[in-house]
Amino acid sequence: MGFDTQTALSDKDFGKAVYSTDLFSHQGDAFFLKWDSNTLNTPYKAGLITNTIGFAMSYRVDFTSSYRVTIAWATGTNRTFVSCQNQTGDSEWREYAVKD
Repeated sequence: MGFDTQTALSDKDFGKAVYSTDLFSHQGDAFFLKWDSNTLNTPYKAGLITNTIGFAMSYRVDFTSSYRVTIAWATGTNRTFVSCQNQTGDSEWREYAVKD
């Protein structure tokens, strides 16, 4: 996993982003994640942006599912990126929207 799933969250922690070492490694639930230049599988690591810090939402149906969707944003930009996984594997990051 990209973070310690054994760490219990108190009520005050819900809604806070959890640091991730890999945006694609989360399974079995929806997650609000923060990432940086060391995190794997980010739009930065894919070479799409130069911004190295951001946040993402990621969801996988369950631990055995091959279906995942991850939406990511980086600080200092108004661009949105999406990556999905289906039975054939991970998709590349795609820019989903730009708001001028």
